[in-house]
This record gives sequence, C-alpha cells and structure tokens, in this order.
Amino acid sequence: MNTYPGTAEHVVDADTLDCDLDLGFSVRTLQRLRLMGLNTAEKNTPKGKEANAYVADWLAEHGPTLIIQTHRKEKYGRWLATVTTDDGACLNTDLIESGHAAPYDGHGPLPIPESKE
Repeated sequence: MNTYPGTAEHVVDADTLDCDLDLGFSVRTLQRLRLMGLNTAEKNTPKGKEANAYVADWLAEHGPTLIIQTHRKEKYGRWLATVTTDDGACLNTDLIESGHAAPYDGHGPLPIPESKE
C-alpha cells in the first residue's frame, strides 16, 4: 500500500477516477483508479448519473488536493484506491453512506446500490 498526494483530473464514472499522483522528486503520473470497497451503478443509468454528480460535487467541495492510498491493481489494470482529504473526509465511505454506492469486496456479482427512499 502506498500513499500519494494527488488531484482528480476526470471522473470516468462514480467509482473510477483518472488522478494525477505526485510520486515525489518532481515525478508525476496519471493513473486510472477504481475506488476500493464499493460499486456504483453504471454511468448511463439514472442512479449512475446521480452518483457521478455526487462525486463531482464531493471533489469540488473537498479538492483540489487529495490523499490517494493505492492498494493493488485489479483485473482491468486500474489501481484499487481509497481517496481522502486532509480533514478526514473519505470519498469511498461517503459514497456508501449517501446511498450512491453499495459495499463490494471484489468477490461475486457486483451489487447495485439500492435507493434510500
């Protein structure tokens, strides 16, 4: 597990971000990250659009500098990551608690978030 300061450059969908990571010594890398421990609805669905908007708003409120903890690569080559801020906010946790994501441990079928209505 490694921790880097970084910024989100693009929201691919609510559980996948393109982030610019600062590796130190003036070395930076753009990496596609999959948020660890959760699954969101696909971006072209109504729930997915709501989740994408939530992530964009969360990043606008808590960014631009993020703390990105990478864990390992998953089968599609994305780094599994946890995204937090200096003040302790965690995008992964907030997505689940807000109902925009369902917990997922990487095994079995992908869960779809249920509405909190």
